[in-house]
Amino acid sequence: MMANDELSEIMRAAGARQIVLDLSGVQYIDSTRLGEVIAAHVSLSRLGGRLQLAAVPARVTELFAMAGLDGIFSRYDTVDAAIADRV
Repeated sequence: MMANDELSEIMRAAGARQIVLDLSGVQYIDSTRLGEVIAAHVSLSRLGGRLQLAAVPARVTELFAMAGLDGIFSRYDTVDAAIADRV
């Protein structure tokens, strides 16, 4: 993932309000990556947007729940479903 300030600048420049993170190939997220996901969520929220998670494997869903983050993110079965749910 890129640095949070770099992500914020790209979102501002592009006028992005919605980012879909496809987690279909992810089996585990360590604390560093989890922090980056949270930072991206906060950055997008401050810009009036949102971070959406797509195709989240069961193990990753469990990790989010253990971290107390299961209700923070919008989750979708597919990337297409997330894209269809526009801001």
